Amino acid sequence: MERPCGYCHDGELCVVFYDHYPICVSEDLGRLFWERGGGDLVWYADGTPYTGEPIPQPPSCPEQVGELTLCGGGCGGCGPAKYCSGRSPTHPWGIWQDYSFGHCYLGQCGEGEACLILNANPINENWPHPYKCVDEADCAFYEANVPGGVSCE
Repeated sequence: MERPCGYCHDGELCVVFYDHYPICVSEDLGRLFWERGGGDLVWYADGTPYTGEPIPQPPSCPEQVGELTLCGGGCGGCGPAKYCSGRSPTHPWGIWQDYSFGHCYLGQCGEGEACLILNANPINENWPHPYKCVDEADCAFYEANVPGGVSCE
């Protein structure tokens, strides 16, 4: 099933094929595309350009607060109907998502909430990064404590 890059599962890469929007592909297919000269069209799931570097598997998990749940490495995987989104060499931990979460952008979260964004250096500023509306205080905690960079808008 074809999924846009904001919905990539842990270990998948994002690739643009021809004039198509970015879609999730297996790491093997993304690497093959990258090795055959399509490197500028392959990204990790957090929107950073693909380099061939493996995604780290840290043995521990950062402290977590509120409703946001980190995944990957020592944090473990996600349960049924959820997926781990946004991991890369820059972000060893991702965010548990469910298929109905939707992406948040500036001004779309409710009162007292902030849009938590995994920081990245995307090629395309319209990249669908893993975003999630969370409590403002929780967002500030993650902004200060999650390696790889998180911002709150």
